[in-house]
Formats: sequence, C-alpha cells, structure tokens
Amino acid sequence: MGLRFDIVISGYIIILPFFIIFISSIFKSKSKIVIYITLSYLLFFFSLAFLVCAVDIPYFNQFFSRFSITAFEWIDSPIFVSKMIIEEPRYWLYIIPYLLIVFFFYLSIKKIFLYQIQEQNTNIVSNIILSIISILLIILGIRGRLDEKSPIKIGTAYFGNNAFLNQLGLNPNFTLIRSYLDSKDVSNQRINLLNDSIAIANMQQYLNIIKYDSINPLARHILNDSLNHKKYNVILVIMESMSASKLGRNGNTNNLTPFLDSISKKSYYFDNAYTAGIHTFN
Repeated sequence: MGLRFDIVISGYIIILPFFIIFISSIFKSKSKIVIYITLSYLLFFFSLAFLVCAVDIPYFNQFFSRFSITAFEWIDSPIFVSKMIIEEPRYWLYIIPYLLIVFFFYLSIKKIFLYQIQEQNTNIVSNIILSIISILLIILGIRGRLDEKSPIKIGTAYFGNNAFLNQLGLNPNFTLIRSYLDSKDVSNQRINLLNDSIAIANMQQYLNIIKYDSINPLARHILNDSLNHKKYNVILVIMESMSASKLGRNGNTNNLTPFLDSISKKSYYFDNAYTAGIHTFN
C-alpha cells in the first residue's frame, strides 16, 4: 500500500521531465541545457518530497497523524518555529539522514542523465513505443488504482481497525497535498447558518440580557440567592488537553491526578469512549 502512494507522488514529479526527455529523443537532441534543467527539476522536487517524509516522522510521533496543512498553523511566527526545530537535538536525527539521502539521490540521477547524453537510442519507432508504454504506466501510477469509480484516496489505505497500521501506508506528501486541496474546497468552508449580529441579538433576548458591552455581548451578572439555592449533586468537569492516560486508574504511576482519581472512584466512570487521535485537533 505504501508503494502505491509513493508511486503516485513519484509519478506527478516525473511526468513533466518524461515529456521533455521524450521530445528530446524524437528530435535526437542532446542539449546539455535541457538535461541540466530536467536534472535540477527532479533534484528540487524529490528533495522537497524527501524533506516532507523526514518531517513526517517526528510529526507523527507527536500527533499520531500523517503530515498535513495543520503543521503550518504557526507559520505566522517563522522565527519562533525555526528556533523550536533547530534547538531540538532530536530533530537532527532526521535532518542528517535526509541530507545524506538527497546527496546519494543526486549522484544516482546524475549518473542516469550522463548515460542519457552518451548512449541514446536512435530508433525513433522503438522510442515512441517505449514512450507510450511508459506514459501509460506513469498515468496508472498517478491514478493509483484500476478501479473505475475514483483514483486513489486517503481512505484507500484503511483496511482494518488498527489506526496505526491504517496510516502506515500513506505518503505524507499525499496527505499534505490532499489536506490543502480539501481546505480550498468550498463545501468544506465555514457554514454561516445565520448572521452573527442577528444570532447575538437573539441570544441576548433569550437570556434577558439588557446591559452588555461590545467585547462580551453575552456576559451576564448573576447574583446567587442563597435562600432559594438548589444543591445539585452533579458536577460536570470539562478540561482542555486532559487525556485518560494521565489518570492513575488507567495505569499512570506518576500520581499526576490524585483528586480526579479519587473522584472517579466515587462516581460514574465511562471507560468505553475512544478516539483515533491523541490531540484535540484530530
């Protein structure tokens, strides 16, 4: 499955250079400028693809999700983000192998292109036949599947109930591009069911808010009447970034939540609630 998604990305990258080389072979051209431009194109885009794959490893470890446009939510503070990356020693474990991979990739394609210049098939018929076969294979690789209903999608990688294995076959470049395209889809944009000013005015009327300010239009000052106070025995606690793995009753030995643990033992506690994500954003 992973190979299929890798071929999709590779196909999109190589299809333009393929046409350039094909046209050059038809006209029996060995222009070093064309070869240099094609080589530079491949090196740039594959290096970029390799970079996304490298970044995807620590990103997945943190969010249990393949790389997507959510990684760029802090891009408005590039200096802050750059410092976070550079000052984290563990990230160099991914940067150094990445640089080595790019270097050896450059040596490999340079050797291929040198062969392209020196040894070129002069038989136009065989060139055309091989090129047609090649372009069909590239298009098939880009589509990712033979099924007529649709090209390959993120959901194609999901085959079971294990969230980790389902994501393992995905290519982070694919998920990044797909998430960007989905974000630009009009049907995925924010839905305004009602004008904000009308909605606020309605709520002020429903809640009998007479005096309000522009900053907090729904704020109310409620005075407690101790004589008519009702002592309810239900407490609802809502917490941001609180996960079950932090509770002692769920196996944590660091005693992080002694009070929540004691409350849970005297309360109704629901164990069977699950999410595939480990962060609130997913």
